[in-house]
Amino acid sequence: MRLEQILATLIIALLAGTIGAYFVSTARDPLKNPPPAIVSALAQVASSGKLRCGYTEDPPAFSKEASGAFSGIWYRVTEALGEQAKLEIIWAAATKPETLVSDLKAKKFDALCTGLAPSLLLAKELSFSAPAYWRDGKPIGFVTLAGAHDLRDFLSMGMNALHGSGEIEKILQKFEPQPSPFQRVKAP
Repeated sequence: MRLEQILATLIIALLAGTIGAYFVSTARDPLKNPPPAIVSALAQVASSGKLRCGYTEDPPAFSKEASGAFSGIWYRVTEALGEQAKLEIIWAAATKPETLVSDLKAKKFDALCTGLAPSLLLAKELSFSAPAYWRDGKPIGFVTLAGAHDLRDFLSMGMNALHGSGEIEKILQKFEPQPSPFQRVKAP
């Protein structure tokens, strides 16, 4: 045998022994317990039938009453989206802009469902859906983690569907008794 063949055989034997020792020491059987599959954000929402929403209070965009009831533009928009998609909307946890990224990473909720305007600083870690409306010249949309592109795209599709059906327009009109700071977004 040549030296290269001997070294290759030796390296393969060492690797096989190391991998085998790992499985024995961790009591893992790779045939019985395969590594857990990575589940996408949208697949998790679809399989559970629930969209877990984080929220920030910002009347008239979103409010939580003393009784625990929710109201506001984003409450109605999100509930309308859930109705069209046949998803149960769970208002899971309150958050703040300062803790939004860590709350999403901790999986306290799937998306911020009370809208936020994108910024370059936030775009490093977050992803923004198509906007429901514009406020102070900024688009306001759902927010997910940057890696949850599938959920962001689903929420964007929902916004486009709500715009196309005129539902967003109806919701905004209910919150505009006087001239409003909100500018409507026309469906693409």
